[in-house]
Amino acid sequence: MIGARLGLGALVLALAATVALLALAPMPAPPLPPVAARPTPTASPQPASSAAATARILARPLFRPDRRPVAAAASADAALMPRLSGILRGDAVRLAIFARPSGKPVLLGEGAQLGGYRIVRIGRRAVLLDGPRGRLRLVPRFAHAAGAAPHATPPKPAAEAGILVHPGPR
Repeated sequence: MIGARLGLGALVLALAATVALLALAPMPAPPLPPVAARPTPTASPQPASSAAATARILARPLFRPDRRPVAAAASADAALMPRLSGILRGDAVRLAIFARPSGKPVLLGEGAQLGGYRIVRIGRRAVLLDGPRGRLRLVPRFAHAAGAAPHATPPKPAAEAGILVHPGPR
C-alpha cells in the first residue's frame, strides 16, 4: 500500500514538473510571411498649396459616413424655401414658424402647403416636407446664422421705460 502511494506521489510530482516546465518555457515565434519589396518613387509628388488642400478638406462633410458633399439639388430647394425659424409643440398643437423676407412670420401645421411642399411631420428638432423633388428636412435656423446680424437692442433702464422699481428693504 505504501509502495502504491509512493508511486502515485512520484507520478503527480513528475506531471507537475512537466506542466511547470511547459508553462515557463518561451514560445517560438511564428514564421513571418515574406514581404514584397516596394518600389521607391523616383520623383516625389508636388505638394498642393495649403489653401487648396484646406478648401478640399473643408468641402467634405464631417458627420456623413461617406464624407461626400451633399447634393446641390437639396441645398437649392432649401435655399428657395422660407427660413424655418422655430417649432411650437404642445399637447394639442404642432406648428412650424417660417420667416419670410417681408419680416412677417407664417405659422403652419401638419398637412399645410408651403411653396409646392406639404408639411408631413413636425418633430421636436426638424420639419419634414414632401414635394416635387422628394422629401426635404428643415431644421430651425436663426437670423444671425443666415448671415444677417442679430436684431438686438440693449434694454432701456427701468426708470426710462416708465417702470417703478421698489428699492427693497433697507
